[in-house]
Amino acid sequence: MKNKVLTFLGIFLLTLNNIEVKKANAQIQNNNINVKGKIIDKETKKPIKNVYIKQVDTLNTKLTDDEGNFNIELQKNAKMELIIFKEGYEKIQFKVENKNYFEIELVPAIKINVDLPQPHTKIDDIFNYSSKPISSMFSAMYQVRNILNSYPSLNDNNNVLNTNGWAINELSIDGKIRLDNWLGAIRIFRSRSPIDINNFDYKPVYYLDTLQFQTSANKVFNISDKLEILGGLTYLIHFSTPDNKGGGDNKPIPYTNSYMDFPHNRQGLGLASGIGYKFTEKILFLGNVNLYPYLFMFFDSLKTSTINYLGMLDTNLSLKFETLDGVYVSIGYNYQLFFGNNNFKDTSNMFNVGVSLDPFKMANVQPLGTESLSNKK
Repeated sequence: MKNKVLTFLGIFLLTLNNIEVKKANAQIQNNNINVKGKIIDKETKKPIKNVYIKQVDTLNTKLTDDEGNFNIELQKNAKMELIIFKEGYEKIQFKVENKNYFEIELVPAIKINVDLPQPHTKIDDIFNYSSKPISSMFSAMYQVRNILNSYPSLNDNNNVLNTNGWAINELSIDGKIRLDNWLGAIRIFRSRSPIDINNFDYKPVYYLDTLQFQTSANKVFNISDKLEILGGLTYLIHFSTPDNKGGGDNKPIPYTNSYMDFPHNRQGLGLASGIGYKFTEKILFLGNVNLYPYLFMFFDSLKTSTINYLGMLDTNLSLKFETLDGVYVSIGYNYQLFFGNNNFKDTSNMFNVGVSLDPFKMANVQPLGTESLSNKK
């Protein structure tokens, strides 16, 4: 009998506890506030879907439906404030007081069309003409040169010494910087050429060291997207040094008894012209012709010279194939002819192969002449 009483008492207490829990839950639910509403565009008066409705300082968030309607239950123990936001509209925040239905108009954000600057400096813009046939470029070339010379004798101008030789291990470098429609260029090459002369017991007679600088300033004229030409002024400095010094005074030994036996330099101002043509986006042709109508010629260890006039014609042709962005394989031919009185002639045929680099294209910089990046909403 006693056990039955205890069992009945336990069932009664458990039932009473369940009733209290349900009352507590109902009380919590009654403490929450249900808020409804509709959100439309202030200008078009059309409903806006997928607008975020968020209770401040909580994770309590809802989205509007296709008709712009929302229904959110606010937590009583948090701030009774709502934040309304959607991309492209101005955000609003307000308190919920004595009202559980809201009609809200969202104001579209101000539309601004901005031409954003390129992700590089104005300096890049000034120099970057990668899309043009003539652009900033730097090249390093391995060069083979054939030399055919005619030097008058020191004692008899009618007696001309003809020489020939091959230089097979030359290096030439050049750089071009384009600034708007102006192009500055410099080219340097150095060689050591064996000189062979008929009827000499040993060959080569000696080696002839050559160092040449060419620099120019040019105006570029755009003919079309594929064709540009240029014209300007150029200056040449050419050093020729035979390897024939000996004896205690270290003076040149006149093995050939010609002007070639003496170190000298040639320099002067000339006229420059050029062309750039793009066969395709990957194949580029460049050509230059420079004419130096008068060059000064200065000899070391020689007080007088009968060579009173010297000029020079320089032709340079190259074909470039782009293999990577801004990286070109280049092949070329360069012809140089020095001509003067007393049958003086110095001819070089140079064949070269190497690599040319366009640093701006390699860096994926937006070239001038293309549409700038814009953010238009």
